[in-house]
Amino acid sequence: MSDLAPEIDRSKPHPARLYDFFLGGENNFAADREAAAEVLKHSPSAPEGRTAYIQADVRDPAAILSDSVTTEMLDFRQPIGLILAAILHFVRDEDNPRQIIATLLDALPGYRCRNGIPMRSRSSRSLASSWCPPASCSCRNGGRTAPARPRPRPR
Repeated sequence: MSDLAPEIDRSKPHPARLYDFFLGGENNFAADREAAAEVLKHSPSAPEGRTAYIQADVRDPAAILSDSVTTEMLDFRQPIGLILAAILHFVRDEDNPRQIIATLLDALPGYRCRNGIPMRSRSSRSLASSWCPPASCSCRNGGRTAPARPRPRPR
């Protein structure tokens, strides 16, 4: 008898197990490894990079940037990707998300602006005024774009 929960289908890849595979974990199955091989075939650099965890509050970006794990893990002389997925929809307006994003982006060397999709219902005008960092970048289309359809880089 298998010790897997009955709702786990090992024959189909799952995003969490793909991440596990890319991070060198052992909680993945053949279908996950096959799907990961397909990803790597089309995007060979997909799993590159390093990951670390800090217990932090996104409303205090200065603490995130000065945390010893952050400063040991990241080389601020090199390009750094900032992904705020699955977090900004927890930030209240009164916590000033615009300033949080600006503080984080200002710490990155020569960053390029790529705005994500907040999971809070907002008008395009509200997005542009509340979420785009001041003087850091301009938000076209209210800063919204489907992740599968990134905007072309400006020439």
